[in-house]
Amino acid sequence: MEKEIIKNIVDQFATTKVCVIGDSIIDISYNCESIGVSLETPTLKAKLNDTTITPGGAFGVAANLSQVINNPYFITVVGADDQAVHLSSVSHNLILQKIYDSTKQTTVKRRYWVSRGESKYKYFQLNTECKKDISSPCEQQLIATMTSLISHVDCMVLSDYRNGVLTQNVISSVLAESKKHNIPVIINSQISSNSLERFYDFVGCSLLILNEEECEKIKAFFNCGSIIHLADRLKCDLCITQGSRGSTLILKGEVYYQKAFTTKVVDTCGAGDSFLAILAASNVFKYPSESLRVANAWASLFVSTSKDSVPTLFDLKKKLKI
Repeated sequence: MEKEIIKNIVDQFATTKVCVIGDSIIDISYNCESIGVSLETPTLKAKLNDTTITPGGAFGVAANLSQVINNPYFITVVGADDQAVHLSSVSHNLILQKIYDSTKQTTVKRRYWVSRGESKYKYFQLNTECKKDISSPCEQQLIATMTSLISHVDCMVLSDYRNGVLTQNVISSVLAESKKHNIPVIINSQISSNSLERFYDFVGCSLLILNEEECEKIKAFFNCGSIIHLADRLKCDLCITQGSRGSTLILKGEVYYQKAFTTKVVDTCGAGDSFLAILAASNVFKYPSESLRVANAWASLFVSTSKDSVPTLFDLKKKLKI
């Protein structure tokens, strides 16, 4: 019975419509090879072998979705700068709604990887980002774009990397419009180093996804002794990702758990985004346990591949044996 339900979930990806809203991050990896140390200063010398550009942040969620569903919508705000061009070069199979804000910079994370023999490590990372909220005109444009699309989708996803796209007005507008159209809103948000008050903005969403560390901090902030108590305080269902131990879902007071798939991990960066994407595409509110299993399967595929190659729907079906 479980396999039949899982097959039905995956088959329905063909007609599922999802809209992602959030902060775009462009990840640029410079893959280098060590050639020694400078004689004048203790400076590592390396030669550049190749450069890869991959989507990150909310863009990563949308990119994962594009591998399993047709033309997911993605609404984002980027700076009116030269870096925004990278969005077009990795646009995938998305219906991209890109809003330019002259008051912000496009977020770019440059990682310098150095290989020496069989070992490879990240030598240096340089971030270019602007944390302030998007301008009021861009905020209104984003809300108008969301409002025009919401009746055409089955699920809204808010992926909050705290870079200013998901303002309080944007969040409240999405929640209000989704309630009108009876469309679920699934949210994930990075924990800010300066405040946990942001989670008050998410009260009343359909599903909030957290990792274990985030969950413990938020439980303490809201003075909740259990996950179920936290779900009551936030007036929403909760999903807790637990890495190699799987994932747990609190849905209408019921607890569902699915263990992780055994896999050889290559890179865990973006694992949470991959899980979020496939859970949003699945019918999690009707088939909670089976949807968790599908999302776990995709996440295991994602962490077992290098980021210059991504899993496919064929890979997912093979993993699930359907």
